[in-house]
Amino acid sequence: MSLIDDAMSDMSDAVNSVLGHSCLYQHQSGAVTDDVMIILDRNKSVHDNNGFIAGYRCEAVILKSQIPEITDDSFTNPKGEEWSVNQITKETSSKWYVDVTLIGA
Repeated sequence: MSLIDDAMSDMSDAVNSVLGHSCLYQHQSGAVTDDVMIILDRNKSVHDNNGFIAGYRCEAVILKSQIPEITDDSFTNPKGEEWSVNQITKETSSKWYVDVTLIGA
């Protein structure tokens, strides 16, 4: 049975890497928003001024329609990992791209 569970877990991770995970979002004010779809990229490359890879960071993509304002917030994914939202790295008309740090599991 564990072989089937492992296969299902792998399939759900593949789907959620594209569509996002349903997370519990905690605002700095203490308000909580549930079912926020967040795409988490644990290996986002960071480039220097010459275009070379300088390192890697964790980046989350959050829809503005779900979270209209980003501050020093945090979120918890379905695996129970808690992430801290550090800074906005990119902003489009519909999405926030934010640098995140794992603060608890």
